[in-house]
Amino acid sequence: MKKTISKILAIILAVVFMAAASVPAMAADIDTGAITTSDTTLTIPKGVTVKNTSPGNYYGPSVTYTYTLAPVAPAAGASVSDSITGVSYQVEQGPANGATLASSSVTFNSPLVYDVKEEGVETIQNITVNIDLDKFQKPGVYRYAITDTTTTAALYAAGINRQDDYVATRYLDVYIKNSGTGLAVSGYSLIKENAVDSTNYKDTGFVSSSEVTSEAGTVNENTDIYNTYNVRLEKKVTGDMGDKNHEFPFTVSIANNGLKYFYGNSIANATNESNATTLNVTLKDGETLYIRGLNPRAEIGYTETNDTTETYNVSVEGKYEASSTAWTYLIGDATNPSTAVAANGTLALAVAPVTTYVADNDANSVETTASLTTRRDVRFTNNLASVSPTGVILRYAPYAILLSCAAVLVLVMSRRRRSESDAI
Repeated sequence: MKKTISKILAIILAVVFMAAASVPAMAADIDTGAITTSDTTLTIPKGVTVKNTSPGNYYGPSVTYTYTLAPVAPAAGASVSDSITGVSYQVEQGPANGATLASSSVTFNSPLVYDVKEEGVETIQNITVNIDLDKFQKPGVYRYAITDTTTTAALYAAGINRQDDYVATRYLDVYIKNSGTGLAVSGYSLIKENAVDSTNYKDTGFVSSSEVTSEAGTVNENTDIYNTYNVRLEKKVTGDMGDKNHEFPFTVSIANNGLKYFYGNSIANATNESNATTLNVTLKDGETLYIRGLNPRAEIGYTETNDTTETYNVSVEGKYEASSTAWTYLIGDATNPSTAVAANGTLALAVAPVTTYVADNDANSVETTASLTTRRDVRFTNNLASVSPTGVILRYAPYAILLSCAAVLVLVMSRRRRSESDAI
């Protein structure tokens, strides 16, 4: 009996030692929450959330992000645990050049983003990491740091909003195992913090899904946000002599960071694409020009030409949004709201920003979400009133007076002749 028990214990110990010996070998079916793959190339997504208040397709930003990748010493005692076996693996600093970036930069070339909503839609480019197995000496878990080194000045120039608490570093754990022909990649894990236990810090990349949302259905502002903006130019003709069917020419000056925008005669069909700095359009009474998808740094100006033979009194007003009823005079004021524009004359609303992005941010900070100005909606009103009837009477009054005087003189002379005749 004792011999039997001894044999059983010996078998159990042998199994335990075999299991322990197998730990450094990194079993292929280890479950650590890592991305299981044998590929030596890993892509990590980088996202920018594009927003607009009106649903539709919009062009994203033109911006280049830069990154560095380097071995990093794990937090003291850092380990990862297999959720199936419960076995822990010590995390080590990765060897130099064991993991490298295929490129230190990721560029967004103003991509067209479909079905953008007010809460935003993310456009994504990938950071590519290459693994050189020759740099690893044995199986294990190796840590690297990937850091976003994009300057605030570059974000500012592109019109990006980024909060100060943006998490610029991700930690990449590379899982190396034994294979039949040598070492191989078992998987990868991306985490947000260089922690002892990284279980609670698993991450998907530099994307909005990796951020904690402040409200259900909204994108946390800790991600990179690219707000796009829409403006509209409305035309009105008033006065009982105003020609409501006349197409008044407008020259629209647009500085949009060299990027494409859309335009048309309604927000729904503003689908004409352009990156021109000048649009030439004509508008009659009741018509509107919509321009949508402008960069936060965009500037816009309008010049109307009076190509009629009449002199119109023109007023120019603006407001924050179409739903508002409060218009602000952009040229003139309440006491002197209009400017007389004679035939072939022009009236220009000077080029100015459509948002406060440049005023609210600078090359050292791009935290503030750009707000709209009173120039989101602009209205040119041409007024031509009829000639006053009083003016017509005054125009002929001198002749009427002369005619009356002549009649009186004729009457006086006639009576005088009669008197002389009676005297004879």
